[in-house]
Amino acid sequence: MSDEELEKSIKGYMDVIIEERAQENVVIQTYPLVSLGQYELQKRQNNKIIKLTTGISIVSLLVAISALAIALTNTRTSERWESSQIGALQTISSSNEAQKLKLIEISHQLKTIENIQNRQSNILSTHLMAIQNNTANKALNSDAQKARAR
Repeated sequence: MSDEELEKSIKGYMDVIIEERAQENVVIQTYPLVSLGQYELQKRQNNKIIKLTTGISIVSLLVAISALAIALTNTRTSERWESSQIGALQTISSSNEAQKLKLIEISHQLKTIENIQNRQSNILSTHLMAIQNNTANKALNSDAQKARAR
């Protein structure tokens, strides 16, 4: 029996009670049927609500599981990304350290070259002054000899 048919039956029994002006025999005969009909309707509605609630619970559970799976995937992906970034940073750091050491070595070499150039410049200056003094002395000696020869 459908819900509509059950409601019509309940209404029919209620109409009988009203028509018979609530005679005791009629009420005793029909009221239990009305009561059972209402109970059956409530039971059906409760079953529908239970099914609906269960369906919503299952959907909620599936959504929660999906969210958890996505969160775990994101966490793993994030961890992998962090690991790769740490590796890249360590590579860059070691590369920078190697370049720093090379620059320090080049700086020392440049200082050494600069010192050598300064020494060579000093030596050349000294030799140039000696040559100039020697040339000046020869010129003076030559002038002195010419002056004596006259």
